[in-house]
Amino acid sequence: MKKGFKSKSYYEVQPISLTSDLLDIADMLQDLKQPRLSQLSDDDFNELIYKGKLPFLNNSFDLTSIPFIPYDLLQKLEIISKYKEMDFNSFIDLINNYLTTLDPFNIPILSDDTLEFEGGYCNPMFLGVNGEIEKLIFTEFVITNKLSILTPGIYAHEIVHSQLEFNNGVNNYIHSEVLPIFFDKLTALYVDNNYETLKTNEKLRLIRLFKAINSYKNTNLSLYQKTKLSMCIISILEAEKLFNKYLYGTNNDKDNIILKINEVLLGNIQLEDLLKENEITINNCQEKKLIKRKIGSLL
Repeated sequence: MKKGFKSKSYYEVQPISLTSDLLDIADMLQDLKQPRLSQLSDDDFNELIYKGKLPFLNNSFDLTSIPFIPYDLLQKLEIISKYKEMDFNSFIDLINNYLTTLDPFNIPILSDDTLEFEGGYCNPMFLGVNGEIEKLIFTEFVITNKLSILTPGIYAHEIVHSQLEFNNGVNNYIHSEVLPIFFDKLTALYVDNNYETLKTNEKLRLIRLFKAINSYKNTNLSLYQKTKLSMCIISILEAEKLFNKYLYGTNNDKDNIILKINEVLLGNIQLEDLLKENEITINNCQEKKLIKRKIGSLL
């Protein structure tokens, strides 16, 4: 498959069933309290972004350079193309004149004051006609302007998204957040020695899981809403299971997980292959005992 070209089956997600295990997990999570976050100064921005690079640098991940164009320039080119009544191919030729290929660490970062403490996105732009993607480009990465101990993880999360999008690292949408979530956990693990950042990260993620399961109880959900909630629930649970294997595994286990993640980021294998090798499935990630142990460590 070409870079940036998603399989037509990518969004063909079978929404999950609201099992008794999921309902029990929600019950276990209902007493988790929202952690308090302190907003850091803008002066900390460069240091926080550097911390977001540490999991990649320390584990020698191979990141792929991606095609970049500033968002404002892309908007101007779209206006020009409409004014000149360009066809799609001519528009792509126009864009190609301004594209640069950048290492993900060199993609500019914009801050957004409308996002909350956990907010961010890597801004992929899928260009095509009649539902067929012909080109994938990236504009600036966007993260919340509310800087905090979560900022390095947000940055790492979006770096991973850029790699998965460009190299087709995921076969099915339901698993699309597994590695980005794994990396914001891994980053939290790297930024301090007392696990406090990781605990904050995991509390927020489990609160999001609780809200997603509760929302899934709504009987009037559209197929789109069920699909999105299914992705959120399964990705969080699978990421938790994979990270648990990494955190408590032997050095050999850790090395093997990192090696295979690198292959996913490069597009040599897909995330589903990594999950299969680690015996992580949509069904067994819903086991209650892992979440129960996790809650015990967070209280």
